Amino acid sequence: MKTKGDNPIKAADEDRLGRVDQAQQVAQALYGIDASEGSVVAILGPWGSGKTSLVNLVKERVRDSELVVLEFNPWMFSGSEQLVGSFLSEIAAQLRVKDPKLARFADQFDTYGDMLTVASVIPVVGPFLERLKNAGGVLKKLKERKKEGVGAYRARLAEALSQLEQPIVVVLDDIDRLTTQEIRDIFKLVRLTASFPNIIYLLAFDRARVEAALQDVNIDGRAYLEKIVQLTIDLPVIPESVVYREIMDALNDSLSGSGKEAEHDEVRLHDILPEIVRPLIKNMRDIRRYTAALRTSFGQLGGKIELVDLIALEAIRVFLPETFEAMVNARAALTSPAPPLGARYGRDDGQKDAIEALLKSADERGHKAVASALVSRVFLAGSRHLSGGMHYDSSFMETWRRDRRVAHPDVLALYLERIEGQGYVLFDLAEDVGSTVNDASGFSTRLRELPPDAVADVLDNLGDRHFTQLDANAAGDALAVVLNILPSLPERPRTSLYHRSAGLSVQGVAYRLLKRIHDTAAAEDEHGHVTRAIETAWTKIEWLSSKAILLYLAERESDGSGFLDGGQLSALHDRLNAEMLAADVSQLLGEPELIRLLVRVDGYAVQRELLDDAQFARAVLLGAVTESRSQSLGSRAIRKSKSLFWDSMIKIFGTEVSLLAAVTLVRELAENDPDVLAALELADKYAEGWRPRDFD
Repeated sequence: MKTKGDNPIKAADEDRLGRVDQAQQVAQALYGIDASEGSVVAILGPWGSGKTSLVNLVKERVRDSELVVLEFNPWMFSGSEQLVGSFLSEIAAQLRVKDPKLARFADQFDTYGDMLTVASVIPVVGPFLERLKNAGGVLKKLKERKKEGVGAYRARLAEALSQLEQPIVVVLDDIDRLTTQEIRDIFKLVRLTASFPNIIYLLAFDRARVEAALQDVNIDGRAYLEKIVQLTIDLPVIPESVVYREIMDALNDSLSGSGKEAEHDEVRLHDILPEIVRPLIKNMRDIRRYTAALRTSFGQLGGKIELVDLIALEAIRVFLPETFEAMVNARAALTSPAPPLGARYGRDDGQKDAIEALLKSADERGHKAVASALVSRVFLAGSRHLSGGMHYDSSFMETWRRDRRVAHPDVLALYLERIEGQGYVLFDLAEDVGSTVNDASGFSTRLRELPPDAVADVLDNLGDRHFTQLDANAAGDALAVVLNILPSLPERPRTSLYHRSAGLSVQGVAYRLLKRIHDTAAAEDEHGHVTRAIETAWTKIEWLSSKAILLYLAERESDGSGFLDGGQLSALHDRLNAEMLAADVSQLLGEPELIRLLVRVDGYAVQRELLDDAQFARAVLLGAVTESRSQSLGSRAIRKSKSLFWDSMIKIFGTEVSLLAAVTLVRELAENDPDVLAALELADKYAEGWRPRDFD
């Protein structure tokens, strides 16, 4: 479906406001006018209220009558002299086209127009000279006629028009769109020619605009207008029910033509329409402008932003551009959740001022209530800055993002920038990945198709909402998929003091899966579902490191009870120890988190001969290196320092002497690897007694 413009209707079958009956009444009024001395009829209404549409319907009503309807477009001409001459010439030309019988009247109009122009342009220059320079003796003839006087020719034209059987209706529309001087010129023209017999002017304009243009020091605009216009017809107010019907029909037409689903929250729509959209709609033209803009935005953003929010924001953007700009400036205030209860009365970094500036911008246009509704209905976090507003804390953020509400900063950024920011992209990817959680093959494929450096971030965006429909029989497979992805994840670069490893992202999703299974299990089967899920996952997990994570999670339930009972946990510990003892060096060296695996296993169960293997010692040493970051009070600089899990390595190798022997084996490999050399240098410092300080 193509986007509709805001052009006026042209025929009765397009009428949606019930204006055909009024058009018929206007036509009847034109038939009944005594036009022996001319007449002026005015259709009045503000911009965009449908004046031209009504004029078109009137013309349709009189098309088959004996009335001759002519049209003059004042936009094509400027200047009083050119306007009068052009008007009369245009009327003459249309009369010749309408009916050959009217040709003699056309000639009279032409002659009178030329006489007025000659009378007013002395010497003859510019366009009028250009018009006449090749006309032979026309100019000379007109100057000779001028001796008789313009009045004589006007009288002849009036006499000729008095013989018409039916009046001529001359339509002048869009007068209120002219400049102030041009409006004055038009009404001078009408005043000059309105007394011709059998000439009825049908004017269409905004009364307030025209009265203001006609106002002068010595002239009252309204009184001036009343002297010229004999009959005024005001456009009726559109009934509220019709306005809402038109808005909804236009919305449906716009959105259904996009080829995208247009689901929306019906309850919220009943708040947004009367409080934000309807107060900004003045006429049918506004409805068309608005829905055309909404259609374009929905084509770009449909499905990515909650539809009711989009409906509200587009109304502000189209009708209150200053408020829209203030909204952009207040985006942080609108989307920042309330701080914790004890900190609610601290600094707000100018957020309240930004909200007040938004309200003021709308108040200047008489729409403060609309702006208040925008904040309280759309930007829930910002409503705390309103009198009596609600306080929404950060616990609502995930819900807003899930529901694609612009109350979340990532979603608002997408609306404003039309570019999906990283946060929104990751959320979108998580929605896609999470939809496959009951299908192990699809779940694994989706994760492995992601860019490697995005997997951990997507896992962080997987939340309880994705596991709501988790099938108990599929839970173990899902656990295995998540834990098997661990070795393929690159470590996140450290960009701040806070650092979350890729392993923690995997661990977090695995824990949420276990928690979901446990919380939805029947009371009589408290551990049954979890036991089956862990057993299924254990048999399908490829890495000992991942099995160690699963064991760690199985015993860490927050209430202290664990996901498994004591006997089950003990059996699982023994099982992991046995698999560790059975592993050879090549298998252990491939483990993604060897040092963490070793310290998690009871008794550090490894084949003792591995402790004398240089490659094993090298892997342990490199895995034990960690980087810490610190920041001094009052300084922005972040200092980085390396350290070792020295005590953990001592436990792995049994004693510090055995550890130092293992370090010697690594040194004897004679590698030039900078990471190995740096780790050896650290080990030497620890051997000499150095230890990092807890605080810098």
